[in-house]
Amino acid sequence: MGDFQSYIEKYEQYEMVGKGAYGKVFRGKEKATEREVAIKVVELNECTQKQIMYLVSEVRNLALCHHQSLSNYIESFAHGSTVYIITEFMLTSLAELRKVVGIFDENSIAYIFYQILSGLSYIHRNDLIHRDIKPENIMISSGGDVRIADFGVVISNTECKNSEKDQFAGTPHYIAPEIAMGNKSYDYKVDIWSVGICAYEIVTGFVPHAKEDQYAVLDLIHKRDPPYLVGNSSGSLKKFVSSCLVKDPQKRPDADSLLGLKFFSKKKKKSFIEIIKKFQNLNLDQKNNLQNSLQNVSNENSPKKFQNEKDFWNF
Repeated sequence: MGDFQSYIEKYEQYEMVGKGAYGKVFRGKEKATEREVAIKVVELNECTQKQIMYLVSEVRNLALCHHQSLSNYIESFAHGSTVYIITEFMLTSLAELRKVVGIFDENSIAYIFYQILSGLSYIHRNDLIHRDIKPENIMISSGGDVRIADFGVVISNTECKNSEKDQFAGTPHYIAPEIAMGNKSYDYKVDIWSVGICAYEIVTGFVPHAKEDQYAVLDLIHKRDPPYLVGNSSGSLKKFVSSCLVKDPQKRPDADSLLGLKFFSKKKKKSFIEIIKKFQNLNLDQKNNLQNSLQNVSNENSPKKFQNEKDFWNF
């Protein structure tokens, strides 16, 4: 980990673009290359011991994992109780993209989840489990790259399978039945279930049991049948989602098996790029509308200006 002087010399830090459980993310620039970067700033004295443990895990795992579908870690710095983590700058998250743009075509969905599964295949081959796959943790670049992010709760697959400790982790609506029912040991197949829930959400616009609180959700996940797609989705998309959402982890396929499904022959990056362009245009329109609204408010609150003296005296 580098020192603060090196950080100042190498990077410029701009506006905040995001905020997480234990840190703020700023847009930045590497001075030497003009490359845009994301700078995650964490104040350790504001973190719990558990959050510090997650931070250490995140930095370690980011530094060890190198794959085109994983968050691109660059370096990190420390200054007193403040840590600066530098990663590739991404345009938005999959969650925000779906929220702004709306429905995705199946070519784009196939492309997105092909990249996610490719990243998970790499993670799983390296004896790791991500444990928090959700649209908020899938980052999208302006060029259409898809990256898995947030490695704070990553754990060794071998360690987890043989553990006698409580290994609950993840976001309730996305966790697998074997975690929801309180199993202390499980394996990488929990990530596959989460992928299925993500795909279901991207298609429908909501997660299963969306209105339930986290405790009710855990009960419903392991007691009810898995959710499934209905409506106009193609048979191959429905099969992909249902293949991920098999309750028995022994029968749930791995990432490599899923990548061989017919659905992924539909993947088209070009289609996904069009979605990203739409997102950028909508964001620009929204920004312009906001600026116009603020300008109108400013004008309304400004003292009235008269064109000339004649106007002023014209009672």
